[in-house]
Amino acid sequence: MLLLVLVLCVTGGLAYRFFGPVTPVMLEVNCVYQQPELPNGCEAASLAAVLNYLSFPASKTELADGYIPSGEIYYENGVAYSPDPRQTYVGNPRDNSGFYILAPGLAAGANVYLAAQGSGYTARDISGAGERQLIDQLQAGRPVIVWTTMYYTDAQYADLTWVIDGTGERYTPYSNRHCRVLFGVEGENFYLADPIFGVQVVNRETVMDSYQALGGQAVVIETD
Repeated sequence: MLLLVLVLCVTGGLAYRFFGPVTPVMLEVNCVYQQPELPNGCEAASLAAVLNYLSFPASKTELADGYIPSGEIYYENGVAYSPDPRQTYVGNPRDNSGFYILAPGLAAGANVYLAAQGSGYTARDISGAGERQLIDQLQAGRPVIVWTTMYYTDAQYADLTWVIDGTGERYTPYSNRHCRVLFGVEGENFYLADPIFGVQVVNRETVMDSYQALGGQAVVIETD
């Protein structure tokens, strides 16, 4: 009985991994580099790469300046207040004040852009998707915007805490999160378009562990 419980615990902890055979997929996604205009704009650059793949002429700066919601940190009585990074980019991606935005907010900004184009596409937050689900997206022809740590290490946190404006929630931001586009899989490797480093070929387990460390944040764009 004890052995069964241990096996279930281990298996449950790896629920986000997929260990079966995978048909190779390589989508034609080109890297959009965030530098020099957006030193902290990996999300805008990654979104631009996916929109360009879908033949939209979106630029990273157009998305950062006009479509991705953003807001600044401010202080009252020595307390730092910020927008909710799950919904709003915190700071300015054009300078060192920039932090990040997570999947729900990026999907919302993408949908504002798509609506302005009169398109039949919708950005969807698929956070929580496991490895099999991410691969299914690739096999359906959809690159996936994913959040991982910068160097695929454990999640690290900044030495500061915000109060989310209007909620009272205390939030400690990540210090090493990064946004990339997952565009291919072959054997035990994933292929990612990185807005700083270019095309990366990384072991699937390494990517999944890093992705999971940030809560499994992911966005796809699909037809209605």
